[in-house]
Amino acid sequence: DIRPLQQCSEEEYFRLTGQTDLPENQRIPQKTFNATEKYWQRFEAWLGRQLRETTERCFRQLSRFVENCNFEPRVLREYRGEYGVIKVGVMPQDIGAIDVLEFDPDYIVSWVDKVADGVFTPVQFVANVFYRNGVQMASFRGDTEVEDIIHLTAKDYGDVVGQAVEWVREQFDEPAAFDRPIAQLPRLAA
Repeated sequence: DIRPLQQCSEEEYFRLTGQTDLPENQRIPQKTFNATEKYWQRFEAWLGRQLRETTERCFRQLSRFVENCNFEPRVLREYRGEYGVIKVGVMPQDIGAIDVLEFDPDYIVSWVDKVADGVFTPVQFVANVFYRNGVQMASFRGDTEVEDIIHLTAKDYGDVVGQAVEWVREQFDEPAAFDRPIAQLPRLAA
């Protein structure tokens, strides 16, 4: 509301607008300011429309982003082996755990726009290793983006499966026996 500036004295006007320290040729007189009121009203109306449109666009974009980030977790595959089972699943990536300050703001905006537009979906793959008796022994997780959340392939989740398989090998495979000469036991004479 600019009415208080229009109704005060010229001296008070300069003080309220922070112009008291300016040279007289750089000051905007109260009369000139009062003449700009209709332009300010148009500018405020335009600014209000722009702000409303921007807010609506951001709301729509962020709504699509949230919608594309959320899906039901599911088991993709099970690999059965001699020692148990590796179950591979997919779930939504924990977006809240991302420290956005670590990234360039333009990158974050681009990333959010791509997710909102359905270019890719941020996911977390998990490979849980279960022993034969059903006890979970290890879990391997990996965050990534996938292009098609409906049709996931081994190319998408191969990293976590590889980590799980490597862990199983390290835990259960016998170390290779080295060739050592076998000591000869004395033989009994017949």
